[in-house]
Amino acid sequence: MTGQKQKWCKVQNGPAFKGGAVQDIFVLKPNGIAERRTVKIGMSNFNYVEITEGIAPGESVIISDMGRFKNASTVKIQ
Repeated sequence: MTGQKQKWCKVQNGPAFKGGAVQDIFVLKPNGIAERRTVKIGMSNFNYVEITEGIAPGESVIISDMGRFKNASTVKIQ
């Protein structure tokens, strides 16, 4: 072992993740509103992305490409 991290979340990789260390993603709230949030990305592979800052365990992340909503701070999901 060469290092250790605390307080990070692992989510499924998808088109929402573009490879940068800091990215905006959408987090789905219980009321059906998706909120844009800036997160810090750690390590990733083909299957998973490590988010080191910006979300909490149990939150739902939208992994689809949300590029057409890049100027919106929230989106209503139906």
